[in-house]
Amino acid sequence: GIVPVQSDLKGTEFKKFVGIKSVSYDEVLDLHLALKKERIWNLLQKKEKNLGKPRKA
Repeated sequence: GIVPVQSDLKGTEFKKFVGIKSVSYDEVLDLHLALKKERIWNLLQKKEKNLGKPRKA
């Protein structure tokens, strides 16, 4: 969920402090299209399986 934060930091300073990367409109659109095709739980399971696979060198 979303938690409101009160801080004297600017938006960019806060993102840098927390270590969050920006999300592009294309990424949001890709997620929207993926959620239209599949349930979120199926997408999360696929991501977990992909994280468990060894990477090719």
